[in-house]
Amino acid sequence: MLLLAFLAHISKYQNKGLSFIIGGATQAAIKRNVLNDLELILEKELKLDKANAIEIFGNRVYCFDGANVDAWKKARGFTSAGAFFKRSNCSS
Repeated sequence: MLLLAFLAHISKYQNKGLSFIIGGATQAAIKRNVLNDLELILEKELKLDKANAIEIFGNRVYCFDGANVDAWKKARGFTSAGAFFKRSNCSS
């Protein structure tokens, strides 16, 4: 249900070229728990590029994992128009 709300949020900015974030424990978990569901909803295959990003509704959606202690550094300073985190654990 939350994933549909995230998609609706992205669609409000269709073809604006904005950046969004999907976060999860590992890249494999993101693929299994989020991207596979997005493929079913959107009825198209989603392939991550070299920047671990996909394009949805004319916007870039970057996939960040928390596979190690320093993983937060990947997203530090990143400006996004929205984010979806699957079972995230934020600590500082």
